[in-house]
Amino acid sequence: MSRLSSSSLPVVLEDGPELKVSLPLVPCSKPLEPVSAPSSPSWRGMRIAIVVNGSRGDVQPMVALAQKLQEHGHEVIIFTNADSVSTCNACGIDAVSVFADCCAVIQESGGMSGDFVSGVSRANSTASKWLRSNPGACAPVAECLQGFQPQLVVCGTLAVGTCIRYEAQASVPAVYVFLCRELLEFFSDVLCLQPERPCFLATNPLLDSGPLQANIRQTGTWDLPDYTEVPSKLEDFITQKGNGGLAMGWGSMIAFGLPPEKMLALALRVLKSLQIHGVILGGWAKLDELAEQLANGELQSIGDDWQELAKFAAENVCFVAEAPHAWLFPRCSCVVHHGGLGTTQAALRAGVPGVITPIFGDQFFNASHVNRLGVGVGLEQPLPELTVENITAAVRSAWDMAKTAAEFGATQISSGLEEATNAPSRRDLPPKRRKSVLSSDWQILHAIAETCCCHPRVHASPLEEWTLGYATARARSLRLKAVSRLHGCTYVYSAHGRTMLGVSFSDMLSSFL
Repeated sequence: MSRLSSSSLPVVLEDGPELKVSLPLVPCSKPLEPVSAPSSPSWRGMRIAIVVNGSRGDVQPMVALAQKLQEHGHEVIIFTNADSVSTCNACGIDAVSVFADCCAVIQESGGMSGDFVSGVSRANSTASKWLRSNPGACAPVAECLQGFQPQLVVCGTLAVGTCIRYEAQASVPAVYVFLCRELLEFFSDVLCLQPERPCFLATNPLLDSGPLQANIRQTGTWDLPDYTEVPSKLEDFITQKGNGGLAMGWGSMIAFGLPPEKMLALALRVLKSLQIHGVILGGWAKLDELAEQLANGELQSIGDDWQELAKFAAENVCFVAEAPHAWLFPRCSCVVHHGGLGTTQAALRAGVPGVITPIFGDQFFNASHVNRLGVGVGLEQPLPELTVENITAAVRSAWDMAKTAAEFGATQISSGLEEATNAPSRRDLPPKRRKSVLSSDWQILHAIAETCCCHPRVHASPLEEWTLGYATARARSLRLKAVSRLHGCTYVYSAHGRTMLGVSFSDMLSSFL
């Protein structure tokens, strides 16, 4: 049986520079063995592995799912980034470090930008360097899964390649979770692997609506309760200044091409231009720490107006590393943020207009959704291209949408994991009511039961059969050219998907993801 190995795929975007796509995969030291199927039709007390790689916005919904699964009697372990293990443990979930520290990777790579492909490519290259510089920080994911012997693997978007390989080698079913419709469509071919299994789209149907194929279940968002305490200095600041200021922050994002000190200067200039007080959340850019340097006269590099900005900040701005969104946002007149799904959802739920300054990936789609709903302003340009004037004008426009945002916030449905904690099982309902059960919690748990009990010996179709058709479709949809040498074979993709020699789906996925 083949072992996992690292491989790379040079990708040339049309009219763009060559990018190196490389996923740090640690070779497995022993062949994987098929996992025994559950001995009884009951799915209670199953071993469920959750594999998730990414930022807080990727990991926290999976932690919420793990908590719900534990409530229903399952044994759950999350296999995730080195910096996310403590978050999982704090929420009562066992976790194992198998991927590089995501915060360190984003910081060391200079941030995220652009489309999904190029952004992930840059991060993967930095992750490989981080793993080499931190030996022993992460365990081999394949060996960890084999040791746990899960009966089901729940897979996050950036771990699709890992989970597909494990499913094929160990005959353990993988269920995919997507937090964005556009990424679901990006990976749509993966969902056709046989046998068909449910896939979850954990988005709010009020924000993200549209037709879905039969095996995709839209559940609503999976919200993790915010355990962050309100910093005392933030409470004092709001008490002194009152409600109605701006909240600004970019969460677990750093913008490539816009260093954190420039992000800080941009935020302060927007507040100063609007002549309004505000709260700036430090996030992974550590804007709160940079603000201390500015106050001490150590950040003159941000511009000739550094003294004016320092004085304005001392009188009108509160800097904190983080704060619970559910507490802060309702006390603000507008939220300026990166457009991550969690932050976007929190602003919508608070009934406060937002200004999205997108940086990467699905944030651009969330910006367009906010525009469509009329509850804020989603800017089309990425953050590094935005000016003080752009953001200031967007905030003024967003203020005019306050009533619409408040009305929309009042209609928000509850979390996809909270609304049905005590939902009945379908078998407990009269036949006429069984199809009307729409509880998100019921959907998730019943779908997992279907996967493991109806298909207790799931075997993925041979991945090598996914050849020309898949790859040409991907090449066409991604509008990229790529040439790769894997296992001694040369694979060629044209920009229009016309030329392809010797490619297999598994090899391409191993390289691409």
